[in-house]
Formats: sequence, C-alpha cells, structure tokens
Amino acid sequence: AQGLAAAGSGIGVVLVTQCLNGLIATFGWMIAARIFSMIYGVIAALASICFVSPPVQAARPHLAQASTPTPESSSERVALWTHPALRLLAGASLVNCIGFTMPYLFLADHIQGKGHSVDFAASMVSVLGLASIAG
Repeated sequence: AQGLAAAGSGIGVVLVTQCLNGLIATFGWMIAARIFSMIYGVIAALASICFVSPPVQAARPHLAQASTPTPESSSERVALWTHPALRLLAGASLVNCIGFTMPYLFLADHIQGKGHSVDFAASMVSVLGLASIAG
C-alpha cells in the first residue's frame, strides 16, 4: 500500500509540475498559487467528508466482534492525541511530509539559478517525480 501511495505521489508531482508551470506562464506565480490553493482546498474539503462518520458495522459483520470502540464525542477524539503512539505517528508524518516536499519546493529555482529555462526546470522536477515512481 505504501508503494502504491508513493507511486501516486510521483505521478501527482509530474502532473502538478506541468500544470503549475503552464499556470505560472499564463497568470504569474501569485494567481497560480491562488488557483492551486483553491483546488487543494476543494480536494481537502471533499476528503474531509469521508471522515465525518465512522463506518457502519452492519456492512462488515465478521469484524463486529473484533472492532474497537469509536470515540463518540469531541473530547474523546481529543483524548486520542494523548496516546504516545499516535503522537509519534503524527510527528513522523510531519517530518516525512516536510522532507518529501522540500526538494520539490527549491529544485526548480535552483535549476533556474544555474542558467536553465523555466521549462527545463519544470521538466527536471517532473523527472524527480518519475524517479519517485520507479524508486
């Protein structure tokens, strides 16, 4: 599952890099950033709908006996953050996210600083995304 997620993120890097390059060339970086923030906001809102209610146990009767109780109130949900394993997982995810995105944030600017074109820089970021799929 993690390999599929990594491959999906690599495909996303390839697509987003090319789309963002076209938007920046057409509208400038400020408008392109606003467009992408709106797109990501809509995606995040749609994804959050998936987490509104817990799954129905009747749909999976073979798991009904082994299921763990789900938190019923917001105070119980907040209490989950007191569990050390969950905090460790959240911290590791944050570090992973920062470490994964930093090369993408600065690579295009670094390539342009070496005298290459914007299109070449976008292509190199796409190559990094493709390498992420293969690796």
